[in-house]
Amino acid sequence: MDAAERLKVYSEMQAFAEQALQLRKVECGDLPQVTADTPCYVTDLKAARMQEILDANGNLNGLTGWREDYGVTSKSFKWKGTRWVFGVVYVLASLEEYESRPDIRKHAGLVNITVDLH
Repeated sequence: MDAAERLKVYSEMQAFAEQALQLRKVECGDLPQVTADTPCYVTDLKAARMQEILDANGNLNGLTGWREDYGVTSKSFKWKGTRWVFGVVYVLASLEEYESRPDIRKHAGLVNITVDLH
């Protein structure tokens, strides 16, 4: 995979997610990240609404079902017509581990978006 191509697709999918899921970037600080360049986002959408939005989008084809474990909701999608995989991980902002992060706790969820080739 060409680095320039990855960056282009990654930027497109991040922009899509930012708009569709009403995401706002926050400083990651000591939060776990997929990679060092994976931004951390917050949203005021509940997990169920995020699921509805993504499942209804015509550009996404689900590769997995929604998985929900201990306040974390996730799913992988294939970006239609490509080999690119779009992953979303939603974590309840009310979890105890974010107690010292009011910039996160005042929102419904913390979101990470991943992009990779399938």
